[in-house]
Parts: sequence; structure tokens; C-alpha cells
Amino acid sequence: MLSRLDLRQRLALAIGALGLFSTLGLSELATQATRRQVEADQQLLLQTVAQEMAARLGQDLDLRTEQMRWLSRQPVVTDAGAPPASKQAALETLQASAPLYAWIGITDADGRIVAATGGLLAGRDVAGRDWFQQGRRGLFVGDAHEAYLLAKLLPPGGPEAAPLRLVDIAVPIVDGQGRTIGVAATHLNLEWAHQVRRQMLARASAADIDLTLLDHAGRRLSGPDPWGRPEGNLPALQALRAAAMPPPRGAGERFWAWADGRSYLTVVASPPEDDGPQLAWTVLARRDQATVLAPAHRLGRGILLVGLGMTAIFAVMLWLILRHELAPLARVGQWLQRVRRGEAAGPAPVVGGQDEVASFARSLGALVGELQARHEALRLTNRVVEKAGQGIAICDPNGRLLRANPAFCQLAAQPGDSLPGRHLGEVLGIVERDALDAGLREVVAFDRAWQGERVARRLDGSRYDVCLNAYALRDEAGDTTHLIVMAEDVTERRRAAAELDRHRYHLEELLVERTAELRQANAELGDARQAAERANRAKSEFLANMSHEIRTPLNAILGKTHLLQRAAQDERLRGSLDAIRSAGQHLLAIVNDVLDLSKIEAGKMRLEAVDFDVGQVVAQVLDLVAERADAKGLALHAQVRLAAPWRRGDALRLGQVLLNFASNAVKFTPAGEVRVSVDEVQPPDGPPLLRFEVRDTGIGLAPEQQARLFQPFEQAATATAREHGGTGLGLAISRRLTLLMGGRIGVDSRPGEGSCFWVELPLPPAEGRPPGAPGEAAPTGDERDSAEQRLRRRGPARVLLAEDNPINQEVAIGLLADVGIDVDIAENGRIAVERVRTGHYDLVLMDMQMPVMDGVEAAGLIRSLPQGRRLPILALTANAYDEFGDTCRAAGMDDHLGKPVEPEALYRALLRWLPPAASAPAADAAVPPLAA
Repeated sequence: MLSRLDLRQRLALAIGALGLFSTLGLSELATQATRRQVEADQQLLLQTVAQEMAARLGQDLDLRTEQMRWLSRQPVVTDAGAPPASKQAALETLQASAPLYAWIGITDADGRIVAATGGLLAGRDVAGRDWFQQGRRGLFVGDAHEAYLLAKLLPPGGPEAAPLRLVDIAVPIVDGQGRTIGVAATHLNLEWAHQVRRQMLARASAADIDLTLLDHAGRRLSGPDPWGRPEGNLPALQALRAAAMPPPRGAGERFWAWADGRSYLTVVASPPEDDGPQLAWTVLARRDQATVLAPAHRLGRGILLVGLGMTAIFAVMLWLILRHELAPLARVGQWLQRVRRGEAAGPAPVVGGQDEVASFARSLGALVGELQARHEALRLTNRVVEKAGQGIAICDPNGRLLRANPAFCQLAAQPGDSLPGRHLGEVLGIVERDALDAGLREVVAFDRAWQGERVARRLDGSRYDVCLNAYALRDEAGDTTHLIVMAEDVTERRRAAAELDRHRYHLEELLVERTAELRQANAELGDARQAAERANRAKSEFLANMSHEIRTPLNAILGKTHLLQRAAQDERLRGSLDAIRSAGQHLLAIVNDVLDLSKIEAGKMRLEAVDFDVGQVVAQVLDLVAERADAKGLALHAQVRLAAPWRRGDALRLGQVLLNFASNAVKFTPAGEVRVSVDEVQPPDGPPLLRFEVRDTGIGLAPEQQARLFQPFEQAATATAREHGGTGLGLAISRRLTLLMGGRIGVDSRPGEGSCFWVELPLPPAEGRPPGAPGEAAPTGDERDSAEQRLRRRGPARVLLAEDNPINQEVAIGLLADVGIDVDIAENGRIAVERVRTGHYDLVLMDMQMPVMDGVEAAGLIRSLPQGRRLPILALTANAYDEFGDTCRAAGMDDHLGKPVEPEALYRALLRWLPPAASAPAADAAVPPLAA
């Protein structure tokens, strides 16, 4: 039957049936979704009403119990001697404030009613009543029960009060001594629960909701009876409570069948659990299933009717639209039939619009245009092949030529019309035909490109080299249909490659030769580097030895001079001693300069990073040159213009640079002033810098003198050196120290106008709180005294001096004896170890270079002795290298002093390391941390 219908009718019928089924399905889905939503909403409403009623009941019951507790604490109640009339008046006042109290009474300790509202039951013995027994022990709230005796005495209640039901509440009465003297009790009228139920129904605005209050056994207390029997239905109530935990998830769990034969949407709720009185009451709320689901059924029927009407209208409209829209499609189909038969059909019919038929017509025109474009591209490809400079040939899978371009014909030196049907190897004159055939078979079998160079001969006998590249063309089934072969004459290229190989071989020989020379040079360079390192070590050792050999007699000279100055009374003698001391200090400064320059060149100069006061460093520098400046009548000025004078860096090396500047300024300024200034400058790129300037009014410098001023052993002029002295090392050392600290150094000067030596250093602000900041204690008077004075006041001590030089022994004994220290002498390390083993000393002064056993070995042996583990050991060394201090600490020494020993420095070290004057043996004294 359907075959007799045309396409438009079949489509309209099919789509109409589809719409009908879709409408039915949509109606059912909407009905189910609406039903679930309605059920959920109604269940939420019922649960809200039930929970609010349960909560309200619990709150009211809490209020009543609190009122009874309040009553039991009133003085008129707790006073056993108060008149019964006063007590009755208090009870009736409470009843007047809460009329739902059906009866309030007070008993004595024996259970006899002392007072009651309205005088009801006054004098009665209620000792056997449950509320009296429970109320004596604490708060008691009884379940609802029918009133028998009071029902005859009290007026009738509300419409739901028959029979009269009461809830008993009792609390103990306790006097001031904590004794229970009676019970305060009330019978709460259950009309209170009826009122709460009616209020909940009024708020819900739903007259068809059944709201029932049940007791612990399922018996009705208020509202309609759901069970149909007065004794209740405890199993059914328990089932309802179990179904409510957790809440239902499906529609079948929300509806319950009841005694009247109908299904209800049902929820239950109980008063909240808290610290107050608990009654096992249950609030049950339900609503008829038909009433609940009525909106969902109405919506489903409406959707079904609307869907059926829309389906009918849509089917009719679709039939009309298809009749109109498919007419152009029929015309296009007729045109395609004519094209297929090869008739002159003309261009495809053009249908206006953007519908599928118009798109189909345009797609067909595009397809025809694409076929024409492919034809044109194929023709262009043929032209490219014909014009290509490389020989290209098309062969069958057996290697027989089908077509070749002119370049291929030119390569073979044969006309193009003679090539088809002949084998590729025959046409090109390949000498090794078997290798060529094997390569072509490989292309056919494995579908991969093949490349090879072969020797060939033309028909005229000329020999040439040809490079062949072969590729396979396959059909959709994977079978090889054609071979594409590209041929190129590579005779000249191979000749050039052979020539290049000859040059490459010669280059490799040169490379091997140069590599051998480079290895030899590297070996010589390594030997030279090792020799330089050995020379550097030898230089360092030589300077260390020279330092020791110079500093040792200097220690004797300066030490003896110091002792003689303290004892000399003659002014001429004191002047001579001052000259000797000045010369010794000058010689020591020269030695220090040489050693500093050596350490910088050897990379052994160590810089510190400590917090210091810039102004204090400048003041110390001016103090050191003040005596010479006063002698020449020069004025000294200092200006430190810094917001934060406390900085972090190497204060010792900064002071060394500034002291060199200031010393030179005083030396080369005959009259006038020397001014030191400090400012903070900000370079265009980089962190802020501190700029230190030392400006004088001296003789000045010429440009050529400034150019060589910071080089070692250089001075402005020979005459200057003869007049003012100096080695020319100070500025060279200052320049290298500045570079080590990451700064810049320079001079601005003109002859006769003075000089300005400057240095710029990156000194960041101090990290910690500067010493002397607010909150720190000021130094005591004892701390302001010199170390020598404090050492004299300390008291006697015993020190072991390990020293092999007799003069240095005399100097040390003299310096120590002046401050009350007893000294024992050990001429070498072995004797020092034995003295410590057998004697008691407070401290050991250990020379580092001694015969028999040096100071390092002796210190290690002393530390191994029980009495030497905590004994302070101070090294005396003439070695000025920093790493020598590490050697001393590694050997177990606590500190080290350089020679020549300054008396004040020696006294400070003794004050630091000697144990307190009243302490026990030195071996028991606490050991401070090693000196840094």
C-alpha cells in the first residue's frame, strides 16, 4: 500500500507518525517529571509542617518545665513555715499566666498536698503517685494520660478535650540546706497540643492535610485517628519511623496504604533531642495521593492534547512544503539523466535560495568545474615534464618505455618516436643491465624508491655516467601500474667529486699534523702552568719565610724599644727610642705592603663582610695621621653625609685605602688642609655607591704622573721619592683592594692646585642592629680603661711561653711581668708539652716555628692531654698570610697574634682568654669559641 504513495506522501506520513509517538513519549516524560517534582514539593511541605509542630511542642514543654523550676525556687515555696494560703496564691498567679495548667500543687516531703490551685486535692496523700516518686529525685515529665479524679472537679475543655488528658510535670523543692522538702507538680492540659496542631494547619493553608499527634505506643493524642482503633498501632509507627531514616528516594517509598483503603503521602517527625525533657511523641502528617498527584495528571493530559493537535497541523504543512520544495529536485534529476545519456543537456538548472536543492545544484556545478581544473592541471604537468631539464621517462612494470620527455631523448641521443616499447637499459646504453633490472624489480616488489649510478655508452660509443631514480605508481588495489624514472648525466659531477676527494685526503693529512702540533703545545702549556704554579708556591713560601725572618727581629726591636721607653727617664734617650720605634714601624709597613701585594697577586686576599660605622672608620684614619698633620700645621676635616652611616663590608681594607690616601695627602701638602668626605651616589645603572674623597691643597699631579700613579713601585717623580720617601706600593694595593671590593678608584688633580683621591664602593646598609643603637647598655668605667690597666687589676696568673728566640723571650717576659703575670719558658714544642703535662698553667703562648718540635705539633699533643683539653693556647706567628690562622685553629689553638706583637693587642688577648682570677685550674675553665 505504501508503494503506491509518492515520496511526498510517504515522508509526510512517516514524519506525522514520528510526531505522534514523540508527543506520547513527551507527555509521559512530562507527567513523570512533574509527578516526581510534585511529590518532592508536597513531601517537603508535609515534613516542614510536621517538624515545625514537633519543634513547637518541644519548645512549649521546655517553657513549662522552666516555669515549674522557677516556682520550686520561690521563697514562699521553699519556706516550709510559709502559710498555705500564700503558697496557694503563688500557684494561682502562675496558673493565671498560663491557663493550660489544669492544676498546680505543692506537697511536703511525705507526699501530702500542702497547697493547690483552687484548693483542689488539698490535704490529699499522693505519696504513691508516680509523679511524686519521680519528682523527688529530679525533673519528671510524664506521658499524656486521662484524668479521672480531676475530670470531675475541673471545667470541661475544648472540642478535642474529651476525655480530659493531662501531662504531669514535677520538680523537687529544695531548701537552703540542700534538703528535698517536697515536690512542685502540675497537670498540663493536652488542649495545649490541640492548639499547636490547629495553628500549624492554619499556617500550612491546606485543609486536606491530616496532622496527628501520637504517643510512644502510637495512640492518638490529637488530630484524626489514622489507625481506626483506639489502642494505636505501634508496629506501623515503627515502620514509618524507619522509612523516614534516611528520607525516601523513590516514589514508591513516599506513599503508604492506610486503614481507609487509600494511599497517602506520609511523613513523621519527633520533637528535637536536647538537654530538656523528652516525650516519645510523634507528629504524623499525610495527604491523599489523588490530591497530591492531581496537578501532574492535568499537565500530562494537556500536553498530550496539544501534542496531537500540533502533530496533525505539522503533517499537513509538511506535505504542502514537500510538494513545493521537491519540484526543483525533480528537474535536476531529469537533467542528470540527460547528462548520463550523453545528450547535449546544457548547464545545470539553477535554483535560487539557500535550501538543499540549491546547494545540490551548486555542488554539481562545482564538481564539473573541479574536473575541468584537474584536466587543466594535468595538461600543465605534461608541459612541465616536457620543459624539464632532467630526463623523465614513464615505463611499464617491466622497464619498457611508454613515454619520455625531450631531456631524456637528448640524454640517450635518440629520437623520441623510436623509444616506446624498448627497454630502459637498452635506450640509455647501460653497461650493467642486470643491476638495473634488479633495482627496478625491487621498486615493483617493495614500493620504495631506488637510486643508482651506472656507466653507460651512447650509440656513438661515447662513455658517460648516469644517475637513475625510479618510483612506482600503484592503483587502488596496490598493484604497480607504471614506473617513473628520472635520469641525469653526472659525468662532470663525479669528476669534480673525485678531485674533491683528493683535496680532502690532503686536508686530513694536514689536520693530523696540526693536531699533533696542538697536543705538543698543550703539553708544553701544561708544563708551563705547573712550573708557574710551582713558582707561585715558591714565591709564597719565600715571602712567608722572609716575613718570618723580618718580623722576628722586628718583634725584638719594637718590643725592646717599648720596654726601654717605659723605663727611660732621659729626654734625649726617649727621643732616640721614638726614632727607633718609628723606623721599625715604617719597616713593618713596607713589609706589610709587600705581603699584601703578594697575597692579592696570588689570589689569597680574603675580604670580610661585617657591619661597621663609616664615620668611625673615617675618624680612626684621621687619628692615625693627626700627629703628622699637627707637626706640619695642617687642618684636618671630615664630612660624612649619609642617612645610614652603618654599612656592611670590609672595614679593615676600606680603612687601609683611606689611610693611604690621607697619609699621602699629609705627606705631599706643605700647608693648608686635608678634607675627607663621604657621600652616597647613584650611578645610571646599578645599586647606590659610597664615594670617599680625600682632598688636599698640596703640590698636585700632572696628567702623565696620574697615568702611572696606581702601578706597583711607581711614584709621581724620582725627586718626590727622594724628598718624601715611600715605595710606591700603597696606591697599587689600594687599587687592587678596590677592585676586589667591586668598586672604582681614581684621582683628580692639577699641578699646584692640590689633589682629590676618590674611591667608590658598593657598601649596602648594615643587616643587624648597629652596636650602640638605642636599647644597648653603655660601656662601664672598667671597660673604658686600657687592656693593660684591666689586666693589672685582674691579679696574678701563670703563663707558659714556648719561644726559641732569647730576645723575644726577654721581650715577652718584660711585657707580661709589667702586668703581674708569672712566665715559664719552653725553648721548643717538646719541652712545652712536658711542662703542661707536669705543671699547671692558665694559658700557653706558642711560637709556630721552633726547633725539635714546632707549635702545630705541640698544640696537638697538648690537646690530647687531660689537663690540656680546655687550656687556652694562643699562637705567636710571624707569618702574615690569612690561611695560617686556619692552620692554627685546625691544630687546636684558640687564637693567634702576629709578630711584632703590639703590647695592647697582647693584653687584650690575655684578658679574653685567661680564666677569671678566682677560678680553679685552667683545665676546668670554659672554652670560648675559636677566633675567626
